[in-house]
Amino acid sequence: TLAEAMLTGMTLKSIDFGGADLSGACFTGTPLRGIDLRGCALAGVSAGESLREFRGAIADFAGAAELAKLLGIRIE
Repeated sequence: TLAEAMLTGMTLKSIDFGGADLSGACFTGTPLRGIDLRGCALAGVSAGESLREFRGAIADFAGAAELAKLLGIRIE
């Protein structure tokens, strides 16, 4: 589990989160472009103010819904 992890200012290459629990993890300054987050628990994740770290990340529907919450989008 990587719940509540501080993954800040990192360069991630060829990483496989393998459906890890990333709940509450902070990704400030860590670009996730091309990183597969499918199957990962993403509740409460955070990033920089612009959320640019999540651009280009790969997510399933549940993960996309969690990331949408960061943008203030409510999915019903």
